[in-house]
Amino acid sequence: MKKGMERTGLRRLAAACLSAAVLTAALWSALAAPALAVTVPKKEEAGEETFADAFRRGEIENNGGHFVRVGDRVYFRQYGKGTLDSPHVNGKFLNAGTGEGSSKITYYDASEQSVRAAFEDDGAGELYAAPDGFWLERAADGPYYTDAYLVTPEGEELVSLGGKDILGISEDGRFLAVRDLDTAGDLCIVGVPASDEEETPQIVTRAIPEEMESLEYCGMYGEYMIFFACDLESKVNTLFSLSGVSGELTCLGEIEVPYAEDGYFNPALLTQQFLSDEKGIYLTAACFKGRAAALCTYVCVGAVPGEENSAYVITDITQSDPDLPSDLIEVPTLDLFEPGEPEIVNAKRGTLALSKDYCGDLVYIDSPYSAWVLRKDYVKEYDYWDEDSPIEIIQDMSVIDDTAYVIRATVMRTPDEDDWYPHYALLSMAWERVPFGQGGVLTDGYAKSVQTMAQMFESY
Repeated sequence: MKKGMERTGLRRLAAACLSAAVLTAALWSALAAPALAVTVPKKEEAGEETFADAFRRGEIENNGGHFVRVGDRVYFRQYGKGTLDSPHVNGKFLNAGTGEGSSKITYYDASEQSVRAAFEDDGAGELYAAPDGFWLERAADGPYYTDAYLVTPEGEELVSLGGKDILGISEDGRFLAVRDLDTAGDLCIVGVPASDEEETPQIVTRAIPEEMESLEYCGMYGEYMIFFACDLESKVNTLFSLSGVSGELTCLGEIEVPYAEDGYFNPALLTQQFLSDEKGIYLTAACFKGRAAALCTYVCVGAVPGEENSAYVITDITQSDPDLPSDLIEVPTLDLFEPGEPEIVNAKRGTLALSKDYCGDLVYIDSPYSAWVLRKDYVKEYDYWDEDSPIEIIQDMSVIDDTAYVIRATVMRTPDEDDWYPHYALLSMAWERVPFGQGGVLTDGYAKSVQTMAQMFESY
């Protein structure tokens, strides 16, 4: 961590309601159908549709996900053999890159109804579209250490940030939120300073945690990065916004959170859901305890970024059903029906689910009161403890432009596990799309087809 002027604790400063200017000066340094054919486009073809144009037209969807729409194209990372760590805990592989082998950044082109490989890449994880291309991550210098870098739509590397963990990106793609792995966990905003004639993305401001403080990223809202700062000793969480334009830090308010008192747990709130509209942000956050990650507490919060002491509690764990056993209490889900009026729902509209949690029908949530079965028995029911037969585990599900995009893995349970978490070896992976918009359904209401865009096979 960089040494600066003497700083007072975050909690005490926030409680005293010091101005953002004082805080900034004291604490913060500004700085199942046939597989679709795959072709490799010529470089000039890949550059026809510029990312900047798509951003200007507002044609970006699911940015920061495993499927990202840019204009007419939906991009995804097609992992190659040996690029994912296997066996892996709970059979979730997408962020477990080995740093070996090569993947492809691939896209489905809606205008041509074809799949094309854009470029090869040695990274792993989500895709973050920006006007100049993609921010990506790759393994570097050992486990849990990643390098964040920017590439053009054709794969030419423009900038490397070194040891940074990408957390999120602003809606217009101008600001990237990262955690600095070379410090004590600073949260930083990456952008292009107004004074930089070269227009090189770099860290423009950062949040530096106090000793014994924990900073937890929540989300991006325009130029603002939203995060919690937790005093681990007093167990107080304070919500902040940090501007990528001015570097101004704003204390949105201290969040009173009721905690269970039995046993050790980390009191730092972890964001589970982040929503926004023209009136502000709305999030759910929780903390967990034990190896089984039992829910310790939750809170739903609203706030206006940049507006001091604007945070308010929507609901918290004390308002859950008192007759419900503690092990059945779940973190609520929020949805927005009117600006500034978040509501608690069973499932958020526009999302996908499986009818039996980990298997069953593929379901689209189209309202707070109903769901649409797209495909029956999409994932066959299986015995969770079976060690002799391959099973399927969904890796990711996203909805883009009235189409379900899914990554499913075929796996085999292995003896490499502890008392709490099973491990699975990867046998194969498939990237699928299930159109259900206009012309995409049968008369009985089910989606007509499951189109396989790409496949990968591992040896085990």
